[in-house]
This record gives sequence, C-alpha cells and structure tokens, in this order.
Amino acid sequence: MNWNDVRYFLAVMRHGGLTGAARELKASPSTVARRIETLEGALETRLFERRPDGYEPTEVGRAMVEKAMTIETAMRDLEDGFCGQDGRVSGTVRIVTVDTLAPLLSGNMPPMSKACCR
Repeated sequence: MNWNDVRYFLAVMRHGGLTGAARELKASPSTVARRIETLEGALETRLFERRPDGYEPTEVGRAMVEKAMTIETAMRDLEDGFCGQDGRVSGTVRIVTVDTLAPLLSGNMPPMSKACCR
C-alpha cells in the first residue's frame, strides 16, 4: 500500500467526490479515481460506492478513516520535524538593482522564509 494513495482516499472522504479531492490535491479527477482504484486493489476491497452524486464510503471505508487520519498526522509531524534539515540556507539576501526595477522585483519576489517539502 502506498501512502500517497491513502492521501487521495482521505481527500475523497473529506469532499465526497473526485472534483473537490482533485482540487485539494492539485490533480485531475481521473488521477484521483485511479489512485482510489489502486488503493482498493492493494486492499482487495471496495472503499467507496460510486454514485451519480459522489462517492459514498463503504463500511470498510468508514472504518479506515480514523487510522488513515492517524497516519496523515504522523506524516505531517515527520515533514514538519525533519524537512529541510540538510542544506538549510540562512542569512541576508541582498538584491542590487536600478530604482526603476525595484518596485517590480519587490512585489514579485517569493517569500524566502521556511520553504519546505510540501
């Protein structure tokens, strides 16, 4: 079983369907459907009933939610605790430019603090 498939399962549980889950995961609905099918294949059981108005969890799907959320919390704790430990960059960043370009640069610079794995 793949952790990423479990993430897709939780997103479908939260949103009740593929479209909302796809939006949360920044994926296409067809990708979400494939990941759910992959997880169901690995577990050899159906987690959702496919309905015209969305995905309804089966009894097994409902039973799996709490354990999957525990795994999700543990994965987030791992990422938060250890992400970016090697090669951490720190210090002052100075950009030298002409006055006419300064407003363009300052408004379009990405934040440079706490960049991490997510």
